[in-house]
Amino acid sequence: MLIFIALTLVSLPTGLDPTAEHRAILVLALGHLPLILLEGIFTAMVVLFLQRVKPELLEG
Repeated sequence: MLIFIALTLVSLPTGLDPTAEHRAILVLALGHLPLILLEGIFTAMVVLFLQRVKPELLEG
């Protein structure tokens, strides 16, 4: 998420109105929330699967 915010701040045009810039960042960040949730759920499912099937992969 921090990488996304940094890239968004760096890539926005410099002449943009501060209010429009704030709204653009907010909309982009909110738009990525569902992806963040899905990625977290998918990662948790993979870890739980590996714990049951091949727990030695998760050691160390």
